Amino acid sequence: ETAMDVGLIDCHCHLSAVEFCEDIEDVIMRAKEVGINSVISVTEEANDFERVIHLSKSYPGVVAPCLGIHPIQCWGSQEQRSVRLQDLDSALPLFQKYRDEIVAVGEVNYRAHFSIG
Repeated sequence: ETAMDVGLIDCHCHLSAVEFCEDIEDVIMRAKEVGINSVISVTEEANDFERVIHLSKSYPGVVAPCLGIHPIQCWGSQEQRSVRLQDLDSALPLFQKYRDEIVAVGEVNYRAHFSIG
């Protein structure tokens, strides 16, 4: 039996991103059509946590939530900047709140190898 026989897992996608709000069901359907049985959906900022948890409940066994903070942040009209330790302040209580529901923690490198702004 090969991986294609049992289906694949996309180990890093961003289904909680606003770009997928309109067509999330279609995105998941197309993934299944090409043999992807489940996805680990990684957040990029604390504001995405609730959405990825909601997706995991709406698509159980398909969307697995991974909470994270992307190393490059861009808030609203602000320019991109490297993530700061303070950016984790709003995330830490949510990590604790959802600790039994998440399958992974990712995107948390606050010591990026580069610096923006």
